[in-house]
Amino acid sequence: MNKFNPFQPESSLFSFRWFIVITALIGGLLFYSDTNGWRLFSGGQQQWSASGPRGYHK
Repeated sequence: MNKFNPFQPESSLFSFRWFIVITALIGGLLFYSDTNGWRLFSGGQQQWSASGPRGYHK
């Protein structure tokens, strides 16, 4: 069972331990922001609308 623990030196995943931790933290942040409605990576752009910029359709 110790070979699945990335924080044990005899594990095959020992060299990837910080990658696993950082990936889990970023994934948790993205999941938390998605469930709470944060606007990550929006860039301040307006949402696209099919009716056009003036609100009517030709």
